Amino acid sequence: MVYFCLPCSGYLVFRSATFTGGSSTDFSFTFRTEYISGLLFFAYGGSGSFYLVQMISSYLSWVISNNGVEENVLFNATSLCDGQWHSVRLTTTGRMMTVAVDSFTPTTYGSGADQPGISLASFIYVGGVPSGSEGDVFAGQNGLQNRLQTSK
Repeated sequence: MVYFCLPCSGYLVFRSATFTGGSSTDFSFTFRTEYISGLLFFAYGGSGSFYLVQMISSYLSWVISNNGVEENVLFNATSLCDGQWHSVRLTTTGRMMTVAVDSFTPTTYGSGADQPGISLASFIYVGGVPSGSEGDVFAGQNGLQNRLQTSK
């Protein structure tokens, strides 16, 4: 369990072998927050290829970009910035993305068409991206500066 008290005041960095991505993925996590916006998960591969999970205006947003082609699903069935614990499961099969939160009906976007997997080469950032880190440099090179908050 990790708890961050202020936006951009803390983060975790995992080595890249922790999550490898691919054309079929399934990962779960539990979190709680009272902030309406913030980074939950970020990892990247080559230019224009990344996974990004974040809170935007109290809703969960999940973006997968593969060589600059973005697929995005927004879970907006309820606000998740209520200070309560929420269980999240994110799955992909080809271009089909599904977000399941707690006992709500899952949100699905895309098609099951084949999609080459994303080979993630970066560290995995949870809660923020350290200023001046490789992730921060990647964000700058790929136009993600306004989508990621960096931690000093």
